[in-house]
Amino acid sequence: MSTNLMPLNRRKFCDFASAGLGLIAIIMLLNTAVFVSRAERAEATVVERSKFRYAVEFQSSANQPVRAEMILPRVRSSERRVIQVGYVMSILYHPTKVTQVRRNRFADLWSLPLLWGLLAFMIQGLGRTLPAAR
Repeated sequence: MSTNLMPLNRRKFCDFASAGLGLIAIIMLLNTAVFVSRAERAEATVVERSKFRYAVEFQSSANQPVRAEMILPRVRSSERRVIQVGYVMSILYHPTKVTQVRRNRFADLWSLPLLWGLLAFMIQGLGRTLPAAR
C-alpha cells in the first residue's frame, strides 16, 4: 500500500509552530500591558475561597464596594495555606469593568505570556538543530 503523502519537513513544522506560539505570546503580552496601563490599584480582602478560585472585596476609586472573583492557578501550596479568608492582597482592576481583577504580582501578570514566548523560542531552536528534509 503506497501513499503519496509529502514527508513531514520537521524544520518547517518547527518554524510554523514557533511562529504560532510567538504570536500567542505577543498577543498575551500586549493584552497584559494594556490592562496594566489602564488598571487601578487597590487592596482587596479575600472573603471566600475554593481550591483555585478566590472571591475578594475592595473599594473602587469611586468609593463603591466591589466583590469580584479571581482564579489563581499558579499559587504555590505554601502560599495557598497563607491565602485564607481575611487575607489582604494587592490587586489591579479595570476602571470601567471593576469585576475584572488580577493579583498585582509580576508572576501573576507576566509569567504566562513569557512562558509562551520561551516555548516558541525553544521550538525555533529545535527546528534549527534538525537536519533539513531531503
